[in-house]
Amino acid sequence: MPAGRGNICNECYWQNTLRKRIKMDMAGFAVPVMAKAFNEFGEWLLKEVGSQKAALTIHRYLPFFMEIEKRWKSIPAYSDLLAVFGAEGLRRVKLPMRWFKEAYCILPDAVAKGEDSDKRRIDAIMASIPGNTLAACALGNYRSILINRIKSKKTKLRSVRLALRPAASLLIATDDTGAKLPTQKAFDQYLRKSPGQKAAVTGFINHLNRSYGLSLVIKIEKKQVAKMQQKRLEKELIELLREVNDSDEFRRKWLSVALTYFHQLPRNAGAKLKDDHISIQENGGFVVVWKDQQYFIPHWDKP
Repeated sequence: MPAGRGNICNECYWQNTLRKRIKMDMAGFAVPVMAKAFNEFGEWLLKEVGSQKAALTIHRYLPFFMEIEKRWKSIPAYSDLLAVFGAEGLRRVKLPMRWFKEAYCILPDAVAKGEDSDKRRIDAIMASIPGNTLAACALGNYRSILINRIKSKKTKLRSVRLALRPAASLLIATDDTGAKLPTQKAFDQYLRKSPGQKAAVTGFINHLNRSYGLSLVIKIEKKQVAKMQQKRLEKELIELLREVNDSDEFRRKWLSVALTYFHQLPRNAGAKLKDDHISIQENGGFVVVWKDQQYFIPHWDKP
């Protein structure tokens, strides 16, 4: 027996401690149904995590149950819990939610959870721009347009969030006080720092041009475009390596992509090549003649 506990074994000690704490917490409820629910949760917690951990953690769940009593007087539906606590808040009370599922068949709604998360993140994005400013007005109007597209089933809430994030980032990069809208110079600087956001911010740029009389232009940087094209071609070559075969069709595909990737020839060059313009070298590679010029292409086994 542990010292200081008389003849009580360790398990009995922690079970007694847990039940004393449950009884103490139950006294805080005004609604008997909620007191009973908390007691049942405590007994479930005992079986789920063991007596010691249950005794040490039971108090932390009391505020959650008390808030439920305050708002609903009984255990509510998942949608009600989500509306008040949010997806993040419910993640902090995983064990009570598991018990709700077992005892009351309250099942999480993955779609609703995702939408709640998106709504809260959208609110955070909007709050990142100082209120009652020109930038806040522009972003708010853009959000309204996007929300209307949800109503007409042309987009989803997640897409709205993904569109608002770069829009807010551009506004902050332009003027963190929210007093100014982007100039061409500010927009160009933003894209240089975040080139991957070009497509995502296009809708907002169109909105600014249309609604605020701006003339912002999305400039195409040839080096960046070429770099992205090379990445796409590299990905295609890798995908072709997964479907290697000895057919003429596969060889033509390989040559078409490889000629563009290695030598920047037109994409359809491989398909237009005559058979006598393709020769195989001793090392397995290809020598291709295109418009009187020779080009070497590695074999797919030795790219």
